Amino acid sequence: MPAGVPNITLSFEYLPRSAEELGPDILDSQWQRLLLYPAGWYAQHPCSGTTPDPVGNAGLHCSQSRPTRQPQLERSAERKREGPVITFYPESLNRLVDAPVYAGRHVRQIPLRSASNSPVHLDLLADSPADLVVSPLALTQFNAMVAQTEKVFGSPPFSHYDILVSLSDDLSPGGGLEHLEEGENNLPARYFSQSAQQLNKRDLIVHEYVHAWNGRCRQPSSLWSADFNTPTDPSLLWVYEGQTEFWGRVLAARSNIRSYQEALDRFALDAALVADRPGRAWKDLADSTLNPLYMAGHPVTWRDWQRREDYYPEGVLLWLDVDAACGN
Repeated sequence: MPAGVPNITLSFEYLPRSAEELGPDILDSQWQRLLLYPAGWYAQHPCSGTTPDPVGNAGLHCSQSRPTRQPQLERSAERKREGPVITFYPESLNRLVDAPVYAGRHVRQIPLRSASNSPVHLDLLADSPADLVVSPLALTQFNAMVAQTEKVFGSPPFSHYDILVSLSDDLSPGGGLEHLEEGENNLPARYFSQSAQQLNKRDLIVHEYVHAWNGRCRQPSSLWSADFNTPTDPSLLWVYEGQTEFWGRVLAARSNIRSYQEALDRFALDAALVADRPGRAWKDLADSTLNPLYMAGHPVTWRDWQRREDYYPEGVLLWLDVDAACGN
């Protein structure tokens, strides 16, 4: 920075990746896609994030796990537009980036019970108010999930946790992403109202919740970097992602999110997929961890030969074998 200049203001525009981030009623805002910071700046250095207040600007309600100051009207001669903004309390840059901001027109927050002093909330954002209805049985199952996970892994590594769930057919449903104090769970709009049709997706929320312990609090050393300019090495994804997928299966059954028979059927589907995968003849499980580097967001031809991210289903069987061996 030039001598005597206390700060620099940069303005730029970011084009969302279509419906993956921006729908008519739901917004998924990822800090790393809106971030500019000095080269060589370590990510553990403190910073303060500011984002336009979706309530004041678009009638949307904000859901995120980071503590904020009240929305305020920012008046600066350097800003081209005036409007309400949300300012997040200063913390390390990597913790800020690890907490994406979701906003929706139709939202609902449900507190879940926890045996520890770390509160857990179920934060729902939906295309329609009707999709926010959660049955008493489903709430019982989620409360059981929290309790069962703590029985397996012990005290939570977080002070609080938000299970972010987008219920939308516009926001590219069907995937999740782990964070230390929240989990992103993008699911179909009628995930709760038509639960019988969601058998294969029922353990997604469990999977992302387990990641708070396995993958975020404890992660392979090769996935750590001092800043966001240094590429990470995903070579151990087959270890921790497979283990997280395994515990997702087990804890979904322990919480009655899946019945005992449904859990066995899901394991059988994993086994059938792996047994009928000819790509295993030339591409080992560890090699499949490189798939996200060049396959993410792209269609895959002949998946049974290319083995796209098979460390999930095959990892389940690997850790089932480890669990059985340790049990004996």
